[in-house]
Amino acid sequence: MKTLKINISGNSHDQYIYLIASNIPNGLLIDHDLIKTNLSKRKPHNFFNTNRIEEDIYDFLSGVENNITTGEELIIRVSNNNVSSKDYQYGIIRPGHADYVGYETIKEYDYRGGGPFSGRLTVLFVILGSILQPYVFEQVYGKISQIGNITDTKIIDLTTQQLQEINNELYFYNPEKFDKALNLLKKAKINNDSVGGLVEIKITNPSLGLGGLYFDSFESNLCQNLFAIGGIKGINFGLGFDFVTKSGNYCADSLSIHENKISSLHNCQGGINGGITNGYEDIIFNCIIKPPASTFTPRKTIIKTDTAYQNYTLNLTGRHDVFIANRILPVIIAMTYITIFDEYITKGLDLNI
Repeated sequence: MKTLKINISGNSHDQYIYLIASNIPNGLLIDHDLIKTNLSKRKPHNFFNTNRIEEDIYDFLSGVENNITTGEELIIRVSNNNVSSKDYQYGIIRPGHADYVGYETIKEYDYRGGGPFSGRLTVLFVILGSILQPYVFEQVYGKISQIGNITDTKIIDLTTQQLQEINNELYFYNPEKFDKALNLLKKAKINNDSVGGLVEIKITNPSLGLGGLYFDSFESNLCQNLFAIGGIKGINFGLGFDFVTKSGNYCADSLSIHENKISSLHNCQGGINGGITNGYEDIIFNCIIKPPASTFTPRKTIIKTDTAYQNYTLNLTGRHDVFIANRILPVIIAMTYITIFDEYITKGLDLNI
């Protein structure tokens, strides 16, 4: 963040988790219906998500009076009511998780549910993003374009209306591909396995001039914020890795102007040139979401003792996701709104009030 200052505190199985934000402008009306709608998208859905369902009860300890931000430090508190700490044992290093670095770098690391590394804390990002969302002119849309080896229609090939018509828990547009992806997840669950996905984001009505030169590029600012979301292992913009297979003549893109409006033929750059949003193309980026590391297949690992680490065989218990990209998608959208809002107040742009 550049102007917004955000801190997170608490752990997955604490009674409360907190978000503390400074430099939130005064006078922002809190839309609780929007917050609840966005929180509902982050909740577990169907058989492929965890059975841990939280009510996501939140309140404001500071920075809000009469449902309007005051400009003072904003403190959001969310309660955890559905924890099962018995499923976690001290010292076990779960492969693919952050337990080892947690024990080695965090004093009094809370290992229950991953502690501060848990996806549970992303509920705070969704609440803050929902507060800021109405005050920027951009609209952020998302879909999942790949689950395992099942690919769906790309977001750049869908209109805004088509994106708004997507109404399933896998965010797939093609019904046949949805059925195939669902079957893939069913097989993964039966086999005690998990599946990754590719989330695509489109930002419409983009402002000209978000971002800056060198270390202040819009891509770098957005990526830094998005990598605060566990499970994201890669981000690319525009054509992304497809640049490798395209020619320079194609990627250079053709521009035209009609009625004083600029348009490109392919939008290969994803709406960003030189690290700065160009204002005439939708901003397009993709996030690679890894398969959840917690599965019920026994595996070798290590366990921390008072004197050293020792070999150990892990037989996992508890409540875990087979697939998390559908739950991460609304978090990505929220973090995108946070990033855009931060650009607005950093550059002194007028808010959508």
